Amino acid sequence: MKRVIALCLILLIITVTSAWSENIVLTDSNPDTTITTGTTATVYGTAGANHVTIESGANAKLVNFSGINTITIEADSSNFTVSRSGATVTFEGNDGTVV
Repeated sequence: MKRVIALCLILLIITVTSAWSENIVLTDSNPDTTITTGTTATVYGTAGANHVTIESGANAKLVNFSGINTITIEADSSNFTVSRSGATVTFEGNDGTVV
């Protein structure tokens, strides 16, 4: 029984880890993306204009957004706590959304 439980836990960890994180690299010819609910992603921006839509319940880390950028967060803004550490600004919603 212990082996079955251990195997189930290992499979769950592998499944969650493999589905947990996406790397998205935006380009000048493809500068837009949407991070869907339940997805955790690291999005790398371009020097140009980028547009990232983050659905409620998604987690996103935005890296290298030096151009003119629009970040759309599809969640209730009153549910967010905003914190800053150095150059990093974090928006954390009580619905699980993290930007």
